[in-house]
Amino acid sequence: PSFGGAWSPLLDCRLALKNTYDRYWPIGVHGSKLLAILLKGAFAVPAIYPKPITSAVPLCVPSAEADKALEPMESSALTLSTLTQHMVSMAPSDDAADAEAVGLDKLLLKLMQAACVAERHETA
Repeated sequence: PSFGGAWSPLLDCRLALKNTYDRYWPIGVHGSKLLAILLKGAFAVPAIYPKPITSAVPLCVPSAEADKALEPMESSALTLSTLTQHMVSMAPSDDAADAEAVGLDKLLLKLMQAACVAERHETA
């Protein structure tokens, strides 16, 4: 989906962190993972020595789905849709982007089926 040039969240770090004082220092994005350095405690920037360890944190678009059973699938669909759109914009004739689009279609069909089973026809 097109978000009209607006920022949209791709990761809720509070769910990924074990301690409320820890933070991530982002380095880059590779596929569906955020590459980041974990900053422990009161550190504001990564240490130079010893060399910091890079962590791969899965990107997951938060969703506001009322039904908790559909929330993980809805979040996965939003994440996959965003990543697929990005892949298509970077390389329109790429086979990997086509495979991701097929995976997105399958996930959307599963999401619609689950919504129908849960009698949430407006969601389907």
